[in-house]
Amino acid sequence: MRMTELYPYWSDAHDEMIELLEWLPVAVWDYRPDANVRSIRQIALHLLDRERFWIVHLAQEGAWDRPLPRDFATPDLLIEGLVAMRKQTQLYVESLKPEMLRAVRSIPTDADTNSPATNRPISWLIWQVLQHEMYHFGQIQMRRYDQAEPGSEARR
Repeated sequence: MRMTELYPYWSDAHDEMIELLEWLPVAVWDYRPDANVRSIRQIALHLLDRERFWIVHLAQEGAWDRPLPRDFATPDLLIEGLVAMRKQTQLYVESLKPEMLRAVRSIPTDADTNSPATNRPISWLIWQVLQHEMYHFGQIQMRRYDQAEPGSEARR
């Protein structure tokens, strides 16, 4: 199943977010208007972590490697990680037949803490990634405008 069949504009929105991240000045990546607010770097790392969690760990029932800040120390490395993860998600979604979208996954995956009420179908997990990305893309846009630096040069 193609991702565009499930969510026609998701790839375009993801590409738009990646393009924005590629052109942001480096100084903007770590800006936090308040101690309780994530920086763009923290948001991007969080997006990578959540997509790995929902797609690799929950939907595919694979090992969950939490991305570490030191492994994505530069904006370029973080962007590469987001792009690579999305390719992995696309390959996974393309491997699914429509009826597989209804397959239920255990959440949490620990059998001792799991209950049927918390379990979700694969389609919900994919939707969760999309919804989460759109929410945080809005936050990235807000940080970008919060930290607008007249005359600042783009990273590329």
